[in-house]
Amino acid sequence: MLSRPKVGVATWVFGKRPLADTLAFLGALEKLDGVELAVDVLSESAAAVQELLRQHELTLFSLVPENVDLAHPEERVRSEAMTYYRRLIDFAATVGAPRVVIRPFLGRERPLTTWADEMGWLETAVRELAAYASAHPLQLVYQVVNRYESCFINTGEAALAFLDQIEASNVYVALSSFHMNIEEQDAAGAMRKVGEKLSLLHMSDSNRRAIGQGHLKLGLHLWALQDLPHEVPIILDILPPQSNYLLPNLDSSMHKRLEKDLIESTNWF
Repeated sequence: MLSRPKVGVATWVFGKRPLADTLAFLGALEKLDGVELAVDVLSESAAAVQELLRQHELTLFSLVPENVDLAHPEERVRSEAMTYYRRLIDFAATVGAPRVVIRPFLGRERPLTTWADEMGWLETAVRELAAYASAHPLQLVYQVVNRYESCFINTGEAALAFLDQIEASNVYVALSSFHMNIEEQDAAGAMRKVGEKLSLLHMSDSNRRAIGQGHLKLGLHLWALQDLPHEVPIILDILPPQSNYLLPNLDSSMHKRLEKDLIESTNWF
């Protein structure tokens, strides 16, 4: 029999909506356990974020970054990205987040120079961030995305090879039902193969919509999670129609649709 996983929502899907409003809505969902937060580390107060989470009884599963570039050919751009991630790690340690998600630069389908050079810069950056984060009891979690969003690390197998190069015990993997539908022959098999290194599962249906509005058999993902020896939270990152994953700018009708879809999706579990 399947046991119920911990379920969270990625707050970035709400776009520029005030965090207080977003957490108030999410806190009212009966079957939601927590959140993956997108925060402005320069303007948000860690104490204020902690108070909002406490007020709405939401567990903080992870922090997700802005779209910065650790693999850019220009050293200045890479340095700015490293500074940003160090601030995000510091914020995570202060607010008590157990995970910081690391993303590739989203929207680059091809390398600007060579794949080998840029992959080398990415490996160096993540290795250095892992050393920086080792002072805190948190994981760095590399998010695997499809080839149309990044030319780096598109499968679970590639993520494991990346971790072998990094050689850092505090670096883990986040997989996504949406991205795996594009890249993996067997999504559940990929999850089992990543195994103890799987730290998060991002979930939406095949079309990035609510659970049940696409063609994925997401129960297979739950069985794969249950086969693992540790708990892996599920983070819902569904989007309403016409929303852009890079700049989700939602009007009132889109917010209403997103809220309806999140209610349906959390009730699925």
